[in-house]
Amino acid sequence: MSKADTLDSIAVLLTKAATSRLASTHQPWEYGWPIQEYRHSGEAAIHGESGSSVTFSADGMHSLEEAVEKLQRIQKFKNLYEEEDLWVLVASLAASVPLGGPEGKTHSLITARLQKLGNPPPATVLFPVANVNASPQPIRIGGLRIGFWSHSDFDDIRQQVLPRLERSTKPWWIAGDQGAVVGCCIGPEQIGRAVRAGEELFESVISLALMFEEDLDSRNLFSLRGDSHRPGMRGLSVDREYLTELATQVPEIHRELGASVIAHSQFGTRVSRRWFAEPPFPLLELLDSEDRRAAVEQVAVGKTGALRRLATAARWHAKAYWSSNHDDAVLALGVCFDAMLSETSPSPGRVLAERFAFLAAEPETRERRYKKFQSEIYPMRSAVAHGASRQPISMSIVRDMAREARATFVQVFSL
Repeated sequence: MSKADTLDSIAVLLTKAATSRLASTHQPWEYGWPIQEYRHSGEAAIHGESGSSVTFSADGMHSLEEAVEKLQRIQKFKNLYEEEDLWVLVASLAASVPLGGPEGKTHSLITARLQKLGNPPPATVLFPVANVNASPQPIRIGGLRIGFWSHSDFDDIRQQVLPRLERSTKPWWIAGDQGAVVGCCIGPEQIGRAVRAGEELFESVISLALMFEEDLDSRNLFSLRGDSHRPGMRGLSVDREYLTELATQVPEIHRELGASVIAHSQFGTRVSRRWFAEPPFPLLELLDSEDRRAAVEQVAVGKTGALRRLATAARWHAKAYWSSNHDDAVLALGVCFDAMLSETSPSPGRVLAERFAFLAAEPETRERRYKKFQSEIYPMRSAVAHGASRQPISMSIVRDMAREARATFVQVFSL
């Protein structure tokens, strides 16, 4: 059955649901419809034509559920919408068509709405960013821009978005705060899926910027310090640099930026103060060349199996980089190597070691690399995963494992 035939059968089901609507006295709640218990309850209601409150008969509900189930099996719709959002949109689509018209006209209207649902214009997602040193000119990677919201590069976005924002819902940074760095992602995904896609692309760019830099120490980027300064959505990730500035005006904020610890023993009573101090993530420096930006973009937006594996490896390397626990970092790096070297199903350590060795450009180093993977990297990962008895893993060993992961990444990418 073709996609057109499938959409036509879905339109038939939604027409049945639409013609079975019943008036309701309950308060409409669109976002309850993805929940089966709610939509099958006696209180289920949704906005109908002209804002009226309606529900569906038992037969209509069955047709609606079958229609949504069929839509969820179409890859295009799965790529565009989260399951919950698709439920809300389809239920609203069937509930809001005009009542009382001929069934054929209702079917035509629903078909047209389904076509629009499957072919929406690109969506724009905007979010403030914490812990990134933005450049004077916004960085562009694929559909993502990262830069100061006040920059003229965002003029086109402001013209589209600002007129549609209600005053009461405007975020603090929308007023043009000079210090606000934002991420702007434009892509085909819609509503909740668009937000997730934007966040994932942002995280991929940060992860790949780290992964392509083999010598992080030369950039003063030292791993295993925890995620206190990890770039992310501002508000969910704390922008400590801004809070430090604000603390000069509101001293009480200092309480949240450091810990005062009392240690009392026979040697006396002592107060120590601990805090996190680190500059913003140097994204501009890590993406300082056109070649590097092109490479990051190629992996970040790539659709092939090989590029998706590399993006996955970069994310796990980033998990290790921002970990403060050596065991957790080793496990993350183990998954990173698996993503780059294994089959689609798990591969034995011997196979991973062979591939790790043969990636070396110099044949005389391959035997040494094979032994290193077999005797150091893989056993360390397995020991942590299986809880085997062992000596504590040192920071230098974990950082060496991460360096090997980055070198392997570059070698695989160059192929």
